Amino acid sequence: REHLTTVVTMAQYNEVDFTFEYACCDCLLVKSSNPDLENRASLGSFILYLDIECEPLICYGACVFQNKETKSYMYRSKYGNWVIGKSLGKIKKGAQLRSHEN
Repeated sequence: REHLTTVVTMAQYNEVDFTFEYACCDCLLVKSSNPDLENRASLGSFILYLDIECEPLICYGACVFQNKETKSYMYRSKYGNWVIGKSLGKIKKGAQLRSHEN
């Protein structure tokens, strides 16, 4: 008889606090020291993204930033990670970089 081993893995969820805190600054420079970074073009200067009433746009409790040159956004995902992408609020569609790939 063959002896089978069953491995049960549990999904790991992190609790994320979405209490809004205003951003520390209006401008951010996102850069990398890794010359082999695939989506290097999505890095650069990001400014605080304001809505039509000049209030900061908020995504999952954090301010959203925009790079006007690349027309991309930097925002917080529902999992608490930072994402740079073309589709605001999405973690897969249009996402170019994530603060945690796993």
